[in-house]
Amino acid sequence: MSHDQPTRAENSVRGRISGISHFGDVLQYVVTAGERDLLVLCPRSMQPRPALGDDVWCTWAAEEVYLFSARQAGVVMAEGVDA
Repeated sequence: MSHDQPTRAENSVRGRISGISHFGDVLQYVVTAGERDLLVLCPRSMQPRPALGDDVWCTWAAEEVYLFSARQAGVVMAEGVDA
């Protein structure tokens, strides 16, 4: 996840930080891209650290994707907290 647009278009999406949850040494970001929410886990030590409302680019390797059904949303979504 970065504020900078990636050089490769594949496996990338632009979105806005709509939630941040703290889990010890990991931060869970909710990134809203269009009508979809992406969950992004980042080490707490990541710098610069995006803030609520920031526009960001998310990139990923195909093997790092997990899909959850709408029925599972309550299990995988933690309510966002301001950073």
